[in-house]
Amino acid sequence: METISIIVPVYNGELYIEEFLDSIVRQTYRPLEVLIRDDASRDNSVHICEKWKENNASDDLEVRILKNESRQGLPMNVSLLLRDAKGSLILLADQDDVWNEKKVEVQAMYMMEHPDCALCCSDRSVTDENLKVYIPSEFTYRGYKKNSMRFVDVIKHRGCYAANTMMVRNYGPEVFDIPADVVCHDYFLSILASTKGSVDYIFQPLLFYRIHGKNLSTNFKAEVSKNVFQLFMRRYQSYYLGRDAKNNDGLIIERELQKRFGLHLNDFENCVLNTSRRTVIDVLRATIDDYKQKKIGAWL
Repeated sequence: METISIIVPVYNGELYIEEFLDSIVRQTYRPLEVLIRDDASRDNSVHICEKWKENNASDDLEVRILKNESRQGLPMNVSLLLRDAKGSLILLADQDDVWNEKKVEVQAMYMMEHPDCALCCSDRSVTDENLKVYIPSEFTYRGYKKNSMRFVDVIKHRGCYAANTMMVRNYGPEVFDIPADVVCHDYFLSILASTKGSVDYIFQPLLFYRIHGKNLSTNFKAEVSKNVFQLFMRRYQSYYLGRDAKNNDGLIIERELQKRFGLHLNDFENCVLNTSRRTVIDVLRATIDDYKQKKIGAWL
């Protein structure tokens, strides 16, 4: 069996990191390399990880713990982890989730059976901080139905590119060298990986995605308030400001595709990276409509 790497970026994760790591121990696939990189946490995260390593590392579960001397931010921490991973296949993880015991096995078998697949994403269940499930299937919640996309499809259509659902082949610096100014590292990885093969989707929830007040990523942060004003403000921060960031990411991705692969996005029509931003009024209207339809703000 091939060794598979699991990369775990950590920052102030003491509340949930041990529960996540314990879900790795229960995985049905071996051998695994667990690569943890702490981003200058100010809490007890490193001690918890070191204690967990002491109790769980084995011949078929290699654990490495690395530490950043100063805060690098999530995208750069992920980039550093990707560069250090030794496995031919790499799973990206969040420090506060819990994985289904077959997550590694299901995604690994899929990619071994589909050698043309560069990156695959699984479905996931969305929960509160106590793992109470409120959205059993994010793909169903979002109405997502695509099975597989090639590069041209990826740059023309919005997809589900959540980092904690991803398994990607180890392509090295050509794909994994994430620029320091990128905000959405999963978006960047998905597009660059699609130059190597297909981006595929497994319609099976393989992890519990825990939403709480201190998530490192912005996904679903705008969905957790029953107060319409708070909901709007969180959506404004996550979607409006985040969309600004994504458009900046689009310029960075365009630059990197040209530099690394000689691809010019102006050769492609309807490129999603060039879509216009939503206005504040658009965000407000969408918030009110979704609140009235009880799509948001109803479960926390």
